[in-house]
Amino acid sequence: MQSSNKHRSLVLSSTFVGLVCGLVLTHQQAYAAQTPSVSNQQSQITAVAAPNNNLPKTVAVNQDYSVENKNIANPAARGPVIPSTYSSLQTNAITKQDSSLQTNNSDVIAVVPTPNTGATGPAGNGTATSTNPENNNSTNPATSSPSPDTGNSANTPTASDDNQTNDNYNTTAASSEQPETNIIAQGTWGTSKWDYTQEGADYILHLHAGTLGTPEGNEGIGSLDAAFEQQLTQIVIDSGVIANQNSSGLFRNLKNLQTIQGLENLDTSQVTNMSRMFEYCESLTKLNLSSWNTSNVENVSWMFNECTNLFDLNLDNWNTLKINYDGLYAMLNHCKSLSKLVLGPKAILTSALLPDVPEIGTKVPDTDTTVTASYWVATSGYQQGQRYTSDELQQLTGRDQVTTYDWASQPLFASTVNSKVVTRTINVHNPDGTTHSEKQTVMLSQEIKNNADGTQTVGPWSTAQWAAYAIPEIAGYTANPSTVAAQTVNEKTQEQTVDVYYEPVLQQITVNYLDNGKIVGTQILSGYAGETIIPQYRAPKGYEILDQPQGQVSFTTAQQQIIQVAVQARILKTSETKSLIRTVNIHRPSGTIQTYRQPVVLVRTVYVNAVNGAKSYGSWSVGSWDAVPVPVITGYTASQAQVAAQQVTAQDSDQLLDIYYTKA
Repeated sequence: MQSSNKHRSLVLSSTFVGLVCGLVLTHQQAYAAQTPSVSNQQSQITAVAAPNNNLPKTVAVNQDYSVENKNIANPAARGPVIPSTYSSLQTNAITKQDSSLQTNNSDVIAVVPTPNTGATGPAGNGTATSTNPENNNSTNPATSSPSPDTGNSANTPTASDDNQTNDNYNTTAASSEQPETNIIAQGTWGTSKWDYTQEGADYILHLHAGTLGTPEGNEGIGSLDAAFEQQLTQIVIDSGVIANQNSSGLFRNLKNLQTIQGLENLDTSQVTNMSRMFEYCESLTKLNLSSWNTSNVENVSWMFNECTNLFDLNLDNWNTLKINYDGLYAMLNHCKSLSKLVLGPKAILTSALLPDVPEIGTKVPDTDTTVTASYWVATSGYQQGQRYTSDELQQLTGRDQVTTYDWASQPLFASTVNSKVVTRTINVHNPDGTTHSEKQTVMLSQEIKNNADGTQTVGPWSTAQWAAYAIPEIAGYTANPSTVAAQTVNEKTQEQTVDVYYEPVLQQITVNYLDNGKIVGTQILSGYAGETIIPQYRAPKGYEILDQPQGQVSFTTAQQQIIQVAVQARILKTSETKSLIRTVNIHRPSGTIQTYRQPVVLVRTVYVNAVNGAKSYGSWSVGSWDAVPVPVITGYTASQAQVAAQQVTAQDSDQLLDIYYTKA
């Protein structure tokens, strides 16, 4: 009975103070009527007075909040939070007003906390009375907007209220042993309603079913309230909460966040951007994301950056996500405590900046073991028992099953491990004078068991392998040596240095000689890259170069250098002759014959193709036969009085003329 009276006193006290706050907020409402409305991408701020089942739907925002401030759901944005003393019953009464308080999916409701003064209010029929015009019992239409009575006042809770469920979470009557629940703020982000409460030393954000809003500038939940980054310790996620397609920085900068309940309820099937999602969550120690659907995720850069106390990370169902991007995306940067990592079959950590295993003797978080060697061990799944350095684990491919990797460790003082690092340094001396060095470091270990009798059992040294190194190819050069083979490393293997040098390769320039576009001959010019020459062109036999070809040329490492030179067949010029003879025979009466021979030589030019021997001809010259006199003999008559002069052409032929005399 004493406990019941104490509880009733607290309820009446809270109600009385709340009514006073309501009066104050009335004046603030008048001020807000003269103040421009707050514009925000996803939320509108309204304030709610004391816990009362018949609260007005909206009350003006505290005038201290400027319209530029987007993080206004909590008085902690301006100063320390003054916690209220609502019991779980009162919390339930406030929560039941969600449907009437929130006018749309973008409202954010800040509940003004009421300090616990310890005063006992008047008690009558269990309902506090007041002349406060803000109270719903008032008939002042200018300041009151009553909502339907639920039948139970917040100040007279009944047993049925104790177990009522609102917005997917239960509230039960508080006992003297249970921490009191204080609602600090309520609101909606995207279409998901949220409550911000205090339970003892814990500050809890409760997300209800709906789609979360879009983060602003890599700030997700932290942008809802300025106090979240330093105050929030726990997040509770209801079933039906859907992550935004852009979930960049969703939990970013929540430095005191210790636990997230209901991660398996968060629907991530539509998310494409998870970059910086948990960045700077310095108090998180374990994350089990095995239930997340990451089939559409494209960006996980800096996702767990600076999660310095995260030691257990489970990604075993991320088998549809290839955690591998071009560039250095630093997914696990500075996760220095990460000692347990569960990966799915297709997860690849290239460029994730997986931190190195700490020095031997370091205590493994949340265990009674210490680090025995600076490598990870596949404690289950793919290649169980295999050991990897952080670099080797990042590059690992071929995993065909869910695999757990832990720091190499052992129970305290059970045994120790000697370790030995053996390095092969490969120095690649580039032709431009620069040198690239590649270090291949392997870890050998030797277990030393501490026996119960104080003696030690020294085990054999392990072996490892330097992987084959692919020497970069540089056009125009050959590497010497051409390969660096894989090599098994044991305790007797000494550290090695391999120097690789490049030797220039003789380059070629091909000269193609073209006759009407057809290659009729080639010539090869040889030299080293960078060398410049003036080619001595040599046309193929029977051809001559038409135009002046390219003069100075330089050898390069281009795959193929070609010079085209136009040529034509060389034409040889000669001549030929044709002889024609006209013979005139004068037969005298005396029986003697006087003969005239008239030879003529005609000439024409002959053009010979030097390639194929084809000939072409010029025109024949023209000659002539002179006139031949025929003697006059008395008493005789000649058969032809004269032989006239005649032009001779190539169409003519040899001629024979006989002249006879007869008596007159």
